[in-house]
Amino acid sequence: MCEAIQTRFPDVSRPEQIRQKHCRWLLQVWFGQQNYKPPTQADYRHSLRLLIQALGRSDAWLSQLDLGPVGPGGRPPTTRVVRSKKYW
Repeated sequence: MCEAIQTRFPDVSRPEQIRQKHCRWLLQVWFGQQNYKPPTQADYRHSLRLLIQALGRSDAWLSQLDLGPVGPGGRPPTTRVVRSKKYW
């Protein structure tokens, strides 16, 4: 996805330079050109959501790009490392 953004917008050379308009272009134009099946598109949308969170962008981006949660419930949105007390 970052490569597609860099090809379309040459001024973006690092992931930190990605702005909301670049993400919107990915969702509206690039996905349509790739002809991916719905499960693959869902994987890319999830990856884009993780990229936005990893870059430390505002949660408002997710709702403005329609990447917000579908409804209440489900797993918590945090990603963490769980350490086991079992030693083998």
